[in-house]
Amino acid sequence: VDLVTDTSQPSRDRYDRLLRYVDHDDVDVARELLASGAARRYEADRALAREESYSAATDDARDTERGLWGSC
Repeated sequence: VDLVTDTSQPSRDRYDRLLRYVDHDDVDVARELLASGAARRYEADRALAREESYSAATDDARDTERGLWGSC
């Protein structure tokens, strides 16, 4: 597991939680969760470095009604 910093974001949020991307074997875990409809995209004050990829994964899951998009 690799924890990857997004240089466009602060290191911690207002609750002092560490903000990192989680990659496992070169797979972006958050993107996979978004693509399967198992997660919702976080709305950050500033655009995330992976914003385009996350938006596309979310849109695709919503359009095909995968995961939470099929039941809500």
